[in-house]
Amino acid sequence: MSPLPAEAADRAHRQVRGERIFNTLVVGCVALGFLTLVVVGAIAASVLARNINFTGLVAHTYQVQSAISDFRALDERIETARRGYLLSHDERFVTGVKTIRGQVDAAAARIGQLTADNPAQRANVATLRTLLARQTQAIDVSLAFARGGAHDSSGFYQDTGVAIARDIRRQTDTMLAEEQKKLAERDQARRASVDRLIVISVAAGLLLLAVGAGSLLIILRYTRDLTASRAALAELNRGLEAEVASRTLDLQASNTRLEALLGEVNHRVANSLQLVSAFVQMQAQAVDEGVARSALKDTQRRIEAIIQVHRRLYSSGDVTSVNMQDYLEALVRELEDTLSSAASPRRLRLVSDEVRLETDRAVSVGVIVNELVTNACKYAYRRGEPGEVRIRLADGGGSLMLTVEDDGAGMPPDGAVQGTGLGGRLIRAMAASLNSEVIYDAAHSGVRATLRLASAA
Repeated sequence: MSPLPAEAADRAHRQVRGERIFNTLVVGCVALGFLTLVVVGAIAASVLARNINFTGLVAHTYQVQSAISDFRALDERIETARRGYLLSHDERFVTGVKTIRGQVDAAAARIGQLTADNPAQRANVATLRTLLARQTQAIDVSLAFARGGAHDSSGFYQDTGVAIARDIRRQTDTMLAEEQKKLAERDQARRASVDRLIVISVAAGLLLLAVGAGSLLIILRYTRDLTASRAALAELNRGLEAEVASRTLDLQASNTRLEALLGEVNHRVANSLQLVSAFVQMQAQAVDEGVARSALKDTQRRIEAIIQVHRRLYSSGDVTSVNMQDYLEALVRELEDTLSSAASPRRLRLVSDEVRLETDRAVSVGVIVNELVTNACKYAYRRGEPGEVRIRLADGGGSLMLTVEDDGAGMPPDGAVQGTGLGGRLIRAMAASLNSEVIYDAAHSGVRATLRLASAA
């Protein structure tokens, strides 16, 4: 038994409300999870940036320590060269002292550059430079007295080089200790930052786990409700499908009856027009005047052009469109039978692509072809002269091209209308109904009329 409309509407309303609540909860959970990920990502990026900065500072500390160690090694070498000269008086040691002195100065300058951002180290560097200046003076004095024959036990001077070298070593130890202290502080800050990131990551993980569990519970509950709703909807759909099937059968039967009626209408219209055509023919035979008889004959051909459309409609399975190739073949054959005679033979040649047009457009094209072929057969060739008229309907994909041409005398030079002019007016009226116009090719030796119209039905 199908559910009542009120019950179905209430069920649909509850389903929509449940879906709205579910969507809100899911969006909220997803937003919370996303926000958590964003916060954790921002904190992780901050910690990573700080760690990168700490890494740079640690590398800088190692550079300072290396520079201090290099300075100490050079200072010990210069002291060794001085002692060597004092013991051996070998001038090569003096040359070594001079060479190493420049290296020591450069090493001290590099230490000053590397520690320019540390106030404590700047003070230590200033003290180191003072000691270095005193050491340079002591070296020069000791070398000068040694060249004069004095020795360490001479009473003229006191050798302070060894003591200054010890002071420089102690000062560099102080500077190394300062850098080691900085290194420990930076490492402690780095560890604290990493520990903070771990705590935050664990908390975020727990929060995401809670969000995931809540989302899972919501989805499970919604899935249960959705299954029940789908079962109810399936039951409702089965009732609707049965109703649709019944209505479809009714519509198919009605459509079949309408098509039969429409075919019968076209058949009756064709018969009625055929009766009118017969009346016109009888009237033409009873009229003696040539002009009146010719006009009645033209009227009969126009009626026959329309009759051919209705014949195609009731004799084919499609009552909405006309096969133009079949229609034009029958129309041209009938025109050739009525317009060609032994005294004035007219040959009509048709080339048409397989296209279909709606009934009204097919009637307009048929009337245009009837008028153009009739004019060509009447006026293109002299009485008793054989002639050919060519009809071409070509499908260009997006448009149709209708061409009617002959090889006769062509249009009158003065443009005078031949006959009553009714045919020309009919051609223009039918072309206008097709949103087009008939174009005459002035370069053609005879008459060539072209009509372009859209091919879409």
